[in-house]
Amino acid sequence: GLAMVGARGTVCEAFLNGRGKVRLGDGVWLADGPDLAEGAPVIVSAVRGTRVVVQAVEPRSGADPAAAAPV
Repeated sequence: GLAMVGARGTVCEAFLNGRGKVRLGDGVWLADGPDLAEGAPVIVSAVRGTRVVVQAVEPRSGADPAAAAPV
């Protein structure tokens, strides 16, 4: 569970009313977080049982440009 914290993923089902689904590695997880569009990059901030709590990945100035490049 705790190994998930800090993991980066992608929203695979848009969040509505604070709930959605995210893809983390090979799996899809039910997630709680801000309303996010499908495809938005997220980072796991907590794990609650079988759900993960995510937040939007904020682009950081000075980050590795390769990591910020669109795919």
